[in-house]
Amino acid sequence: MVPPFNISQKDLLQHLKLGGHIKFDVPALYTFSDSVVDAGNNIYYNAISRANYTSYGIDFDGGKATYRFTNGQTEADFIAQLLGLPLPPPSLSLKDEQQIKKVRTVNSVGALGCVLVQLATVKPTTQCDEEGNKPVVVYNEQLSQLTLIIQSTLSGSKSVLGNVYKVWRELLDSPASYGFELRYYQHKKWLLHEHKRNQTMPRDENVTETGNKRNEHLFFDLFLHPSEATHFIFTRRCLKESPICFPINLVELLKA
Repeated sequence: MVPPFNISQKDLLQHLKLGGHIKFDVPALYTFSDSVVDAGNNIYYNAISRANYTSYGIDFDGGKATYRFTNGQTEADFIAQLLGLPLPPPSLSLKDEQQIKKVRTVNSVGALGCVLVQLATVKPTTQCDEEGNKPVVVYNEQLSQLTLIIQSTLSGSKSVLGNVYKVWRELLDSPASYGFELRYYQHKKWLLHEHKRNQTMPRDENVTETGNKRNEHLFFDLFLHPSEATHFIFTRRCLKESPICFPINLVELLKA
């Protein structure tokens, strides 16, 4: 179950099943990623994908568009709350002197062969295109090896890699085990209906269509952006499980 937005740090620890007595001393959190944890940078670009509809943020504090590609919070938001830090702002909203000038990042990759908007035309009755997932598996395996190399060569550093692909495949294959209502093909059918009806990303009409069941869906749109519930599941597992966040889990990193 997803915690309420204004939950206390202590209650969030309990909600994450971490106990209530862990203390973290982390001064700041920097978030670099793609649209999955975008805190609003998409409004500063002339991009096709924008999250400026009320449905993107309907379960966030205030229930209005947050420019996050989900109905509520992301992993970055949950982790910031856990650490007692402000939620990550859009980096492009910062003043020039507040911005990091140039950063290159390498991310773990999820199940790209299961992207709904691609399957809609290529394999509409298929859960995933496994040929499309093969290079993802190879890439993530090589990235795992690189993580170990970085940790062994950079003295004093701690590196953690989240296995996004593994979590997504488990959610796709056994959704009921995680409290999700719809099988993937049913969820895809619903999203395709919404996409056809709106001819774009989810709009305000979707709020009434999905009612209070938004967090019973794995994804929130056709582009594989997770629902808040999926974000929370990944956060919880990464914090506690070393096979999910490798070679140490996120709690071990935050306490290091």
